[in-house]
Amino acid sequence: MPSKTKEKNAAIAAMSAALPKVPKELIDQFVNGPMTGEAV
Repeated sequence: MPSKTKEKNAAIAAMSAALPKVPKELIDQFVNGPMTGEAV
């Protein structure tokens, strides 16, 4: 019988595999560092 830790790790791996891939070009458009109230 598999341990609960192995079952939990398998569930986490399955969930992370289902996440969509974010293109690097989109990530580059995100703000780096803190924003001012005016920038928002």
